[in-house]
Amino acid sequence: ITGSIGVFALIPNLTKFWTEKLGIHWDRIKTGKYADIGNPNRPMTAEEEQIIQSYVDTTYRDFKSRVSTGRKLKSDLVDSIAQGRVWTGLQAKQIGLVDQIGNMEDAINIAAKRAKLSKYSLKVMPQYENSFKKMLGSYVLMKQSLLKDELGDNYQIYQKLKEAQKHVGVMMLMTEAPASN
Repeated sequence: ITGSIGVFALIPNLTKFWTEKLGIHWDRIKTGKYADIGNPNRPMTAEEEQIIQSYVDTTYRDFKSRVSTGRKLKSDLVDSIAQGRVWTGLQAKQIGLVDQIGNMEDAINIAAKRAKLSKYSLKVMPQYENSFKKMLGSYVLMKQSLLKDELGDNYQIYQKLKEAQKHVGVMMLMTEAPASN
């Protein structure tokens, strides 16, 4: 697919969340009329909404202009295919948004050819975990720690039961019988 030619802004208003769900109320001190424009902890004024919308409109005009210039397409055509639409690769090729259909390897080869590189190498940089994954990992470790504290020696039995839930079909679990006196 080919991404859309479109621009939008989303400024949430979290006032009800803070006050009704968490009981938190915000106060603010600002040094200028628009110092906290876009602050999600209060509703925006109509004037602020107009300011944000003017930025969106300007960015959209610039985006369409760059597409028109870069793709050598008439402004009217770009306007007719823009407006946030998403196109399949074949549709994008038919309307002039892409030169050809290909994969990442094709794109790398074309870039190397345009840069007149006969030899080049690729380096895959490490991917860092996003903060949500880190938070989720911390939660899992905390949950395990709490369970170990709560279950004590029975934590091993809990782990075996959790592992057994992953299997399908007939199962058998053998444990060592306590020694008899």
